[in-house]
Amino acid sequence: EPEAHGLEFARGEVRCVCGCCETWQRWVSGKPLLTSAGGLPVTVHGGGAPLVRYEVITAELVESLAIWFAGLAGRRPAPLRVLEVGAGDGRLTLHLRAALRRRGLSSREVQLVATDSGARELAACEPGAVEA
Repeated sequence: EPEAHGLEFARGEVRCVCGCCETWQRWVSGKPLLTSAGGLPVTVHGGGAPLVRYEVITAELVESLAIWFAGLAGRRPAPLRVLEVGAGDGRLTLHLRAALRRRGLSSREVQLVATDSGARELAACEPGAVEA
């Protein structure tokens, strides 16, 4: 609803200027969301490089995947095996596993495996790494 979001129209672009959408954009781009008592930015990622999000996990995404996987699992005798490559901290798999359990499916029907090299986090720890 445009009235609720304070939309700004300029140069053919539509941009929301409400506090919620601004916070959302900052979170997705990895910018600090909080400030300390002294007004200094505090990153959610412990002060290292910004944690830019390439995947935004929503309830709709998780539920859609759970419905899809449940349907696939119901059509096969062996368990459905799902491999998430580049899983980061495994958050998607965690929420997906809970959604499948709510549908009565266990790892006997759907096996979820999350894997990630950790290269992104390790690179931030390298000597000479630059904070963005």
